Formats: sequence, C-alpha cells, structure tokens
Amino acid sequence: MKKILLQLCLLLVISSNSSAKENSMIWYVGHMDGSGNKVPMLTPSHLNRLSNVTEFIISPTYSEKNISYASYRFNQGAYYSYGQYILDIENTLVTINNNNPNTKVWISTPPIIQKNCQVCLIDKLHYYPSKTSDVNAFLVDLKLAIENKLGTSFWENNVSGIYLYDEGLKAAHVNSKMTNYVKALARYVDTTYNQKKLMWAPYYNLENGSSQARIISSWLSTNAFDRIDIQPNVIFRSNIIHNSKATTCNSAIKLDEQFCEPDKTALSTIKSWVASQSVNGVRNPRVEIGVVMELENTFDSRVYSSLPKFDPGKTLEKTQRYYANYVKTFQQFVGNKNFTFYAGTASWLNFTPALSNCINDFYDGVNENGLSITWSDNQVFEAPACTRHYY
Repeated sequence: MKKILLQLCLLLVISSNSSAKENSMIWYVGHMDGSGNKVPMLTPSHLNRLSNVTEFIISPTYSEKNISYASYRFNQGAYYSYGQYILDIENTLVTINNNNPNTKVWISTPPIIQKNCQVCLIDKLHYYPSKTSDVNAFLVDLKLAIENKLGTSFWENNVSGIYLYDEGLKAAHVNSKMTNYVKALARYVDTTYNQKKLMWAPYYNLENGSSQARIISSWLSTNAFDRIDIQPNVIFRSNIIHNSKATTCNSAIKLDEQFCEPDKTALSTIKSWVASQSVNGVRNPRVEIGVVMELENTFDSRVYSSLPKFDPGKTLEKTQRYYANYVKTFQQFVGNKNFTFYAGTASWLNFTPALSNCINDFYDGVNENGLSITWSDNQVFEAPACTRHYY
C-alpha cells in the first residue's frame, strides 16, 4: 500500500509540474488613452484574430487626461470612483465568455497616484497607502459584480486571480508601507478570494539592471506573489539607450555590450531566470517566473512615419530586429512557462492587424524564417514573418 501511495504521489507531482501554461495577453479598458482618445472595447472580431490567446489580463488604461478613472489618490485616502472600471470589466468579460467560456482572466488593481501629485503614478516614488481598506472595498465590489453578471461558476472557474497594476515596486522591506500594502493585498486574495493568485509584472530596467534584479529577487523571497512575469523592457528603452551611446556603439571597439546590444544582454539574463525559475540565485517554489513579450507596432510604416522627431531611434529595422530576438530567445518556453503579451491598446490592434498575427505565431511556435535584413551595423537578422509585409 505504501508503494502504491508513493507512486500516486509522484504521479500527482509530475502532472502538476508538467501542466500546460496559459497564453496570456494584457487587454486595456477605459475611456481615454494617453492621447485623450476613446479606448475601443474588446469585440468578437478581436477575439477571432487572437485565437491562440487563452487568458486575458484586464487592466485600466491610465492617462493624465483620465485621472479619475479607477485610480487611488493617496492624500485623499480613497479611490476615485472605480464604478465605471468595474462596468468595463463586466462588459469585457461578457464578450470573452460568449466567445469561449473556457477563457481565463486576471483582473488588475487600479493604479495608485503619488501623494500631492495630480498625474504621477506611485511607481515613480515610494508613497503607498498605509491601510488597505480601500483596495479591499474594490475587491469586494469586483467579486460581487462579476458573480451578479456572469454567475458564481465563472468567478470560481474563469477568474485566475488579481494582477497588480503598479509595476515599479521598491525592494521588499519589513514594515514599509509598500510591503505592507502588497502583502495585505496578497492575504486578501489568498483567503477571502479562496486561494486565487496574485500576479506582478516587474520590468528589468536596462539602465540599472542589477538594481532591478535585487528588487525582483527580494519580492520573490516573500510569499506575496504566485506568478511573476518579467518585462525585458528592451523594445521600449533600448532605442533611447542605443542613441545615447551611439558614438561608442558605432565605433570599431564596442565598450559596453549592455548598451550597444541591449537586446542580447537583457533577454539572455531573463532567459536564465526563467529556465532556472530563480532570480539572482533566489528561488521560491511557490512562485512561477515567466516573461512579458513586448511588441510595438512601429514595424508598420504608417506608424513609423508618424513618430515624433524627438525619438529618431525607433526605426522599422530596430523594432523588427529586437522583436525577432525576443522570439528566438523565449519561444522554446511556450507551453512550459508563463507568458504575457503586451501589444498596446485595442487602437494598436485595429490600426495594425499584424500584431494579432505576431501573437498567434508566437504561441503557435512558428519559427522566424525567410527574409533576411542587414542592419546598420552589418548584422544580418530575419524579420519576423508577421511583420514582414509592413517593412
């Protein structure tokens, strides 16, 4: 009997560790984006084009022109009205459920606004609310609204957990407001939400990677999060860094690979963390470590031609080159590790449908092959198939 029980236990462990992961994507809801334009709602057409996405992370769109939409004001000690955010969540979930009732979802907390600042997010500094009553009120209202709209079964079976909107946490310290806030949120999700999960997506900042690694590892060592998907932050920061080091990087002797070839340095670092399920040697068996795939639509010539002149580093070939390296670095983990796709708002998808092709290709395991392009430093790379006809 002991031998049979032991074999059964081993079978359960193996099954648990080898279970397939969800293919996730962040979907923003709200009334205005950063430019003050209305954010399109999720439609069946979007879902049909994103056929390989099995899990959506519903998050509020934050902008200076839309500060009262689902945000926490520290010096007032309360949220602005998050009622509209919850209504947008409900409508989005209904669309998702009608399209495929097996789709999983995460719901983002509202963003936190810095003390004495009209438009700043909390991740710019370290002000955090000293109590959690307000965030708990949002969580209570959220659960009630979803159950009323879609039933208890949807809440229990389709809602994977809560996503922490604020990416830029400082290192976890005992009795700090920041740490207490996140840990209290984690306790609520684990207990009141009956062991649902809490997810965080920190960024690996190319300009201070070692510092970000320490921050991520410090949170990894706590039991606050169940899932941490790390943003390489290459596509959105590497152009700025590359431009600032242009003289060095274009010279015969490249002095600093991190600045000259940031995609290789950052992506290889995160690849090692995902493979080992540890950060800087810190490992927590409770926490699953994954990747945020970052995809910008500047490979579309229409988008590129409209870029402001202060950002000349964003070129068609750079966007394709960096994204191609994302795919080559991380595609081996598809199905075995967690992924979250960031590809802008619905406005991006509407204007550049090829973004959907890129997401589906990646989750389908489509290899990048075909058209070779020579970059400005004479390096040859293969443009991602999903972007090729826009080049």
